[in-house]
Amino acid sequence: MSASGPYQLDQISADTVELDTASFGGNYNGNGGAQQIQFPMFYTQAAFPNGPNPYDVKTRSNPSGELPGRWAPGESVTRYWTVDNEGGSAKFTGLSAKLDSLTGPSGDVKPGTQTYNDFLNNMIVTVYSPSDGYRTPVFTGTFEQIVRANQPLTTSMYLAQGNAAFQPKFVVTMNPSAGNDLQAVTGVLDFSLTAEACQGNWFDPDGDNNQYQIHCRSTTSIKFECYDSQGRLEPSPNPNVCVILTGPNCGKGIKFTLGDGLTCSNGHYEWNLDGSKFNLVQGGSYTATIYNGSQVCSQEQFTSVL
Repeated sequence: MSASGPYQLDQISADTVELDTASFGGNYNGNGGAQQIQFPMFYTQAAFPNGPNPYDVKTRSNPSGELPGRWAPGESVTRYWTVDNEGGSAKFTGLSAKLDSLTGPSGDVKPGTQTYNDFLNNMIVTVYSPSDGYRTPVFTGTFEQIVRANQPLTTSMYLAQGNAAFQPKFVVTMNPSAGNDLQAVTGVLDFSLTAEACQGNWFDPDGDNNQYQIHCRSTTSIKFECYDSQGRLEPSPNPNVCVILTGPNCGKGIKFTLGDGLTCSNGHYEWNLDGSKFNLVQGGSYTATIYNGSQVCSQEQFTSVL
């Protein structure tokens, strides 16, 4: 199994966000940090003979070689993807992938075949953030999930303005129950992390509510983050932060504050809106505005559904 990464430094620009990315190998010998490689994250020596960290070969100069017999059920490989933020503050909110090719002993493996489906459903990727010391995954799922659609991270990964060498950790594992039809099968995937500017974009569109819907007869949980005037994440609860909801049956606006509809943990806010309590109208258009004191920080349109 191979997962392709950037051969050169790829620059991604969105608003004021400028991110340079490169693949890194892990700390194999315990004597240093990550090792930069201008190659895919996961690859065999045969695929990239000059690559310094193939997962199937271990030599004095190549201290990787975690899987000398290549992938077997239950085995994992760890790599890092380094990001240098040369623009404004940003956050990673989602993960997706494109399956470029899948080959087996007899040639190309066609979509819809058992082997094709087994490969996507039995290869698992787990992503960790350096922000908490790689303790808690921000995503765990199959290749099938991230190839099918962009998947939300459970917690956005925050990059401060000018932050250098931010290194998400990728761990790819073959399901212990994977079958023999995956022997000698090689897949090439392109991983993509969704990056967004922070300023003026506090709502998390790739969180639990990526369709911007609120329920008019039950409670909707809406996530957002709080940033200061420099675009830096504020980890402590800010008593000046509030949400004002306007729309049908909201009068001049319904205000939500910390302890009254809002909670906060390490800069990550959760707004719990009970649609039945406020008699929200099905199909109604609502506007949620986040304030930090008198400053308007972010605004989003929501549609009410049952």
